[in-house]
Amino acid sequence: PPNVLDTVNSTLNVQLQKIEAIRSRNCEDIGHLNTNLLIFWLYNADPAFDNLAAILTDQAQQDALKTYRGLAYGLGLIPRETLLRLRIKTLEAYVNSPPLTVSKEKVETLKAKTDSSYYERPVQAFLSAYYTLGNHTFSDDSIELTELQNPLQIRLNDIKTGFDTYSIEFKLNPPAGAIANEKDCDPSLIPVTVPTITFGVQKDSTVLTYYALRLKAKAKVLFSPFGEISLKAYAAARPFGSRIGPSLGDGKGTFAQESTVNQKFLPQGQGILTTANLIPNLPIQPNEASARGMGWDNNVTLNSMYMALSPGGNGKMITQADVEAAYQAAMAPNPYEGNRYNIPTDLPDPFVQYFDSSNIFAFWAPLVSPELAAGGSVEDELENAIKATLTVPPPGPNQPTNQKDLFDKLQSGMISAFKSYATDMRAGKGEDGESFNVVRLRNPLTSNGQPVVLGGNPSPLIDLTKPQSSKTSWNGVLNPEYRKKGRTGYSVKIVSFDSLTKNKDSATGGGGGGTWSNGLAPNDDESKAEIDLIKH
Repeated sequence: PPNVLDTVNSTLNVQLQKIEAIRSRNCEDIGHLNTNLLIFWLYNADPAFDNLAAILTDQAQQDALKTYRGLAYGLGLIPRETLLRLRIKTLEAYVNSPPLTVSKEKVETLKAKTDSSYYERPVQAFLSAYYTLGNHTFSDDSIELTELQNPLQIRLNDIKTGFDTYSIEFKLNPPAGAIANEKDCDPSLIPVTVPTITFGVQKDSTVLTYYALRLKAKAKVLFSPFGEISLKAYAAARPFGSRIGPSLGDGKGTFAQESTVNQKFLPQGQGILTTANLIPNLPIQPNEASARGMGWDNNVTLNSMYMALSPGGNGKMITQADVEAAYQAAMAPNPYEGNRYNIPTDLPDPFVQYFDSSNIFAFWAPLVSPELAAGGSVEDELENAIKATLTVPPPGPNQPTNQKDLFDKLQSGMISAFKSYATDMRAGKGEDGESFNVVRLRNPLTSNGQPVVLGGNPSPLIDLTKPQSSKTSWNGVLNPEYRKKGRTGYSVKIVSFDSLTKNKDSATGGGGGGTWSNGLAPNDDESKAEIDLIKH
């Protein structure tokens, strides 16, 4: 006779098969989700995923989109670094704007230009002199300012590299000795290559940044038997305390390129794009290089970063707040960078306040100057920047046969999304409220007004949570209380005309070994003759 348990066993078997099907499907779905998240973290140029949401019709894709929005909201690494490099390039061009001779009439013309910021230096210098002299003592039409410096005032070299990132996907494979229907979710590393990225800039130390000028005006001297008297003044100054990156040739600040080492502890997988066979590594501790066992490749750093990514253990779910905390920790500068960059920080600062109550620092840094767009539109400049970044990598191991097609699609997709994002920025609706002309940076050293501490347990080897660790660029104040708190930024000091004509200044250094290549370049005989007579 039939056993009453047969029906129960049959029903249970059907349910177990359904559970196994769900497990198998989830196994693959989670792997695909991991890889898609990695690609979004790297390449997404649609911060709120609005464009993607508009074209998705499948319910499963829409459900996945909710996860992407939660974990990958905002611009990806490549678009963000591309935008920052464009802004730096624009500001560099402002500093290198050609020297001019200006009068009051000329200044009014420059102020009305499409991009008046490009002419800010001569305009502000003239107006400073004009309002100091006063038009009752000096004739308006006689005041003339001539800039004498070399057109090249700063040269910023890119620090760039290509490297691999990895996600974990799962493949269903039968375990050893298992029956045919049993399959385990086996993890597999999937490399996604960043072909090239500019992740910083370094100031060329053979190019001196300075400002030199001549001011001429006719003075109305009381009781002068000669009428108005023409007066001239020459002056030059340069900034000090500012820092922009390490030297490219000092063996530091570069990515480790030990391909044979990398292969040992990161097995090759079938690449989504190709593999550069490089693992990113940067110096962390002071006086450190990026060789094996240094930088990220040691337990102290790895453990601190793991703690920053950990939600606290005890089975706690990772939330958006945890992701944000990890992002904040990843942004925080490390001790190696403390003496090489001017790091904006309010920890605490009696002289300057960078960040607002939302921990945002906003300042003028146009994406592209309309005055400097190379014969095309701003959108053309954006497109050229993406094409320069997303070049097809050279052939490498395990590369897909359709690699070029993949990069072409990635490039066209990013260009389209970039232009759409540029439209948002024009309306002041970029990420964190950034606009086309104003960049908004998050505070790298504080979160909710408190110092960032990796993993909740500060390590002096990797944290810059103390002001004196990062505020070192201009710290010679006499008051010991202020000196203890540190300072950042720059000031100015007089530079001798003798050093500017000889292109060297052994007493104060300045360029590479006290020499530079961009001395004075007056374009009129009057200045050339008179500068030779100035002995200081």
